[in-house]
Amino acid sequence: MPCSHTAAARVGGLDVGFVPGEGGKNVAGMLGDSDVLFLLGADELDLSKTGDAFVVYVGTHGDAGAHRAMSSCRVLPTPRSRAPM
Repeated sequence: MPCSHTAAARVGGLDVGFVPGEGGKNVAGMLGDSDVLFLLGADELDLSKTGDAFVVYVGTHGDAGAHRAMSSCRVLPTPRSRAPM
């Protein structure tokens, strides 16, 4: 059965084994207990829980993560992307 996922990059990361190792933190642990956070297009999180962390956001300028970031690296959309310029 073919299916589509709204977060294809996350699925790809799981496919290649990009998961927390032993003693690693889950999303909730990273949000509440990190000094620095690198958000790679991740803006579906409750960003109010990032506390005083220094947030670096990599994605498009209109995303919620960009508004919380202290530093951001804009990624230009590709022709296949639906992200606004």
